[in-house]
Amino acid sequence: KVYKKSIQCSANPLQSKFNSNTLIERFDELKLFTGVTILDTVFNSCTSLQHVNFENIIRITSSVCRYSALKHVYLPRVTTFYGYYMFCNCPQLETVILDNLYIQNTSQQTFRDCPKHKWTVWRTDREYVTTHSAHWNGSTGGKIYVNDDMYDYFKSLKTSSGTAITSISNKVHKLSEFATDYPDIVLPEKVEI
Repeated sequence: KVYKKSIQCSANPLQSKFNSNTLIERFDELKLFTGVTILDTVFNSCTSLQHVNFENIIRITSSVCRYSALKHVYLPRVTTFYGYYMFCNCPQLETVILDNLYIQNTSQQTFRDCPKHKWTVWRTDREYVTTHSAHWNGSTGGKIYVNDDMYDYFKSLKTSSGTAITSISNKVHKLSEFATDYPDIVLPEKVEI
């Protein structure tokens, strides 16, 4: 059933709701759940899932789309990653756009084992706060494009305890280089929150 209007929710009624559902391919209706701001293992092991509309979500936690068939991820309002393996083991994942992410707490291997990952565009103007140094791509992952004025910051990125985060800093590029590297791709306007 396709819903036409918003569904107000006070908690996270979707937690593990579709876990291991191998039939679901798209979930555009997530944008209609206006009270749901946290996703945790909702689409874990949905191996046919190719698209989710994360438009209104602000916090993503453990294994939200692990083992899915997502190819592109756009998180316009997500400010917080919390947990482990959020988009880990997504063999088709190529591109990620993060507009407002700035907190990642105890997260490990966010995009690990995504062999086709080409690039991430990370358009934040806030300093990134994290507690873990081995959290981003593991050994895989493509370039990470950040705002030009944040480039030096991300190039020398460290955890709150001072450990270098080389899984990010070794892959950082200026956002102004994106148009040269990918001239056929037009990025959506950044969502301000």
